[in-house]
Amino acid sequence: MEKTQIYKKRIVENEPSQIFYRTKPRVFVSHSSQDKEVASELAWNLRLFQFEVWYDEWEIAVGDSIVDKVFDGLKASDTLIIVLSPASVQSRWVKEELNTAVMRRISENDICILPVLIETCEVPTPLKHIRYADFRSSHEEGMASLLESLAPGHRLWQSLAHLYDHLCVLCDELATKELDAAAADDFIKLHDLLESALDLRTEIELRRTQQRMRDLNFFEKIGLLVDRGVDVRSQTWNALVRYRAALAHDMRAHQVELHMFADILQERYPTANMRDALKAGFDRLKEIMRMICFQRWEYENSS
Repeated sequence: MEKTQIYKKRIVENEPSQIFYRTKPRVFVSHSSQDKEVASELAWNLRLFQFEVWYDEWEIAVGDSIVDKVFDGLKASDTLIIVLSPASVQSRWVKEELNTAVMRRISENDICILPVLIETCEVPTPLKHIRYADFRSSHEEGMASLLESLAPGHRLWQSLAHLYDHLCVLCDELATKELDAAAADDFIKLHDLLESALDLRTEIELRRTQQRMRDLNFFEKIGLLVDRGVDVRSQTWNALVRYRAALAHDMRAHQVELHMFADILQERYPTANMRDALKAGFDRLKEIMRMICFQRWEYENSS
């Protein structure tokens, strides 16, 4: 649960609608009352990731018709998550919910069925051809595979968020170092983090739009981002690229000091204080990284 909470915090800080810009399905959680503990944790985890979840304890109040509420919930849902265990495969309610979803899928093809296996059991015939999320050995791994089905690219988004965190920490560390400190290795790390983020984001966009972006070089990817409305051609960005290129070809790179980068940044952030220019530059780099990792991109005729 700790990793889930950490990632949930990161989603909130960076606006979940920007991270999972695909319309997220409305999810119905079908389970046996004997599996209430696992089903409840599953429902809460899905809600943490901003899914709209139908879960009986949240939806059925005293005096409500259980039958009406259940079938209204199924009708309004895009996805049926069915928790599989020896108890659930024998449950009348679970069988009814599954049969309803199967009939709807056959007739209307507008509902997805995702099995979640929490205990070894005889998988119902309608589900035997569907790959299940396996929660038996690891809840975390099972949740990751389920999220990948509900929100494709989830793991790539998660990796992007880690890269963003790493770059922010490194920028903050550099901004507080003495200006005469050697910083060549750190600048190469910054550049590599930005390039890794570009690689991941273009892979996500490739999956989304089917564009052929894998073979683009670093600068072509930057141009593509600009075409998509993500402004990364700032003077701060360009200063880092030029500086990193100089480091890569300078035999004395290990002797390069932080004040040289601050001096370059004074062109973009005119100030008598090089420290202020340095801080402004790193803040801008973090903003660029945030745009690469989290900003929503719109496409014409996109699905």
